[in-house]
Amino acid sequence: MDKEKMEEIVNRLRTALWPMAIYRFDYPGNGQGIGGGEELNLCIVVSDDDESTYHKSLKAYSSLQDLAFPKNVIVRHESEFRKRSHWLDALEREIRAAGDLVYGRIDEGHFIRRLAQQEVAAAHGRYSCGTLQRGHA
Repeated sequence: MDKEKMEEIVNRLRTALWPMAIYRFDYPGNGQGIGGGEELNLCIVVSDDDESTYHKSLKAYSSLQDLAFPKNVIVRHESEFRKRSHWLDALEREIRAAGDLVYGRIDEGHFIRRLAQQEVAAAHGRYSCGTLQRGHA
C-alpha cells in the first residue's frame, strides 16, 4: 500500500476515533485479499472510556467502508492493549513486537512513552514476561 493511501486511512481513523496509536500488522495466513489484492490489518488503540470497543470498531469500519480492499480492524482500549501485550500467546504482543506503528499520539497520558518505558524495563528484567523486540517502528 502506498504512503498516500495509508495517510488517508490514518486521517479517516483519527477523525472517527481519535486513537492513541494505530498499528499495521501482518496476520498469519492473510495478506492477499480476494483477487490477489492487498489486505489491510490494523490494531487501533483508543483511550480508556465508557464506549465499547465494539462500537468503536463499527465507527472504524464505517470510516473505511468505501475503500475497495479487504480490511481487518481490531480496536482495543489502552489498558487492555497494554495488559495483553505482555501475554505470551496474545496477538497484541505480536502486534507490538512486529507491527508497524503508523500513528502514535503522545499527548493524553504519553501512551507511546509509556510503551517505550515498559520495553526498557522488560529488557532489564523488571517484567516477568518481558516483551519481544520490535521489528519495525
